Amino acid sequence: MGTLRVRKTAAIVALAFAWLILLFLHTWATFAIYFANYHHPLARTLLPIIYVLVLILLVILVRRPTRRLLAVFVVFILVILWWICVQPTGRGDYLPPVAVLAYPEFRGDLVTIHNLRNFDYRTRDDYDIRYEDRTYDLKRLKHVDFLINYWDGKRDTAHTALSFGFDDGQYVAVSVEFVVRKGILMNFSVAYSSSLNFSMSSVTSATWFESALIIRTKRCISIERTVPQ
Repeated sequence: MGTLRVRKTAAIVALAFAWLILLFLHTWATFAIYFANYHHPLARTLLPIIYVLVLILLVILVRRPTRRLLAVFVVFILVILWWICVQPTGRGDYLPPVAVLAYPEFRGDLVTIHNLRNFDYRTRDDYDIRYEDRTYDLKRLKHVDFLINYWDGKRDTAHTALSFGFDDGQYVAVSVEFVVRKGILMNFSVAYSSSLNFSMSSVTSATWFESALIIRTKRCISIERTVPQ
């Protein structure tokens, strides 16, 4: 009798723990659906609501506890599969510093960076926009530096970049950064940023904050990270 009671208690605890995990997963999934790149703004409101209603219906209609748990988990897997398949737009009314994205062109050992950012900064918000095309010889690559810039002096969060130095004195810095649409305040959390779908090769699929590969001169990134606000 005692053993049976222990087994029932363990089963209840395990089931409760499984539902707690599913609650966390579906909370993430709901935000993922909300922040995806929809063509119509109404979809941002309707689709998360429909998603939650589907989950509620499954919980009500599926009678057996294990099948109910499995059904709810399958819905989460479907969201994951959809999220992986979401394609980046690469289009948007972005703020001036990230409105133009660089792209490389390879010819043997030579790589030409088009739209290389080389701004002249006076303050963080006062600068002259300048993009250039520069060609680098990969055979003349001398060293690679890893740059770290801590956010607001906090040692637990930082912006990083790779700087490539060539023996002819040229430097080019590459980093992955948020590109922000006009009218959006730069006030976001690390937790939010980690929920975005991410792509190294192009702009990713968040609607307000997106990630892109930013290529600039080392001089540009050094001044940008040290000029006064």
